[in-house]
Amino acid sequence: MKQLIKWTRRLLFPAWPVLILLAAVSAAALVHVFSHGYSDHWGAYAAYALSAYTLIACCCRAPGLFRKCRCFIRSIPFARRMWDDLLFRQTVLLYLTLALNLFFAAFHFATGLLFHTSWLHAAAFYYLILSIVRFQLSRDFRRGMPGNSEAAFQRHRSCGILLCLLTAVVLFMVFDLLRDGHGTVYPGSMVYAVAFYAFFSLISSCISMVRFRRQHNALLSAAKAFSLATALVSMFSLQATLLTTFDDNALPHNRYNFLTGTAVCLMILSIALFMIWHSTRMLRQRTNHPKEDTQYGRE
Repeated sequence: MKQLIKWTRRLLFPAWPVLILLAAVSAAALVHVFSHGYSDHWGAYAAYALSAYTLIACCCRAPGLFRKCRCFIRSIPFARRMWDDLLFRQTVLLYLTLALNLFFAAFHFATGLLFHTSWLHAAAFYYLILSIVRFQLSRDFRRGMPGNSEAAFQRHRSCGILLCLLTAVVLFMVFDLLRDGHGTVYPGSMVYAVAFYAFFSLISSCISMVRFRRQHNALLSAAKAFSLATALVSMFSLQATLLTTFDDNALPHNRYNFLTGTAVCLMILSIALFMIWHSTRMLRQRTNHPKEDTQYGRE
């Protein structure tokens, strides 16, 4: 029995050089099988079995690798602060996304002028709204505004209002997409990278909303709400892209895009209205029961 456990452990936890070699061989075998159309050949089944075993071994090794990476990251002062300080991490992420949003806004505006496309102008306005919100929130975080103060709830309400405006822009983009009947076409395998980003954004934003729901920080809540809204828009854009890339029949595109686009707009509008209602209620409570807040929201 001990020998069986020993050999099972060796199979599930091979040495790192062996695991790297298995991963390289599996990847090369799968590329060869799919690129040459050998999916029905007997050698393809051996490649599938090898890749399945490699995947299982990688999953078994992943927790240990994650712990080592975390220890290495925490040994770097800036990375340790990013890991431990929630507000500092959110401020850095806001500045990074602000830079990206400004770049995308300028890019879409320039290409809209070049190609005279209303969808590109709407996309530029969409990224401009995101830039405004993230600039305001990053400035508030940098100044150390208490997350449960009156000013923070006023910012939370203004973000809800801007999110309503963002909903109108997304709705215009949906109808413009329905009018053209097609989405963005990405070259080569770039569509898979776009799909990975869309799913990663949605999953990470949902996890953040659940994880930080008890922070009682109006600024952090507003930032997470906008992250969720942009993730929903990314999923809608991904659907339009996939339909255009893998299906030449344009008739079902409009139906699916209309349903998904309407659902996304309704969800974003619901988030915006809840932000306005919640922040207004909290401001009224503070007007009736004034008090000073000198700390951040509970962590």
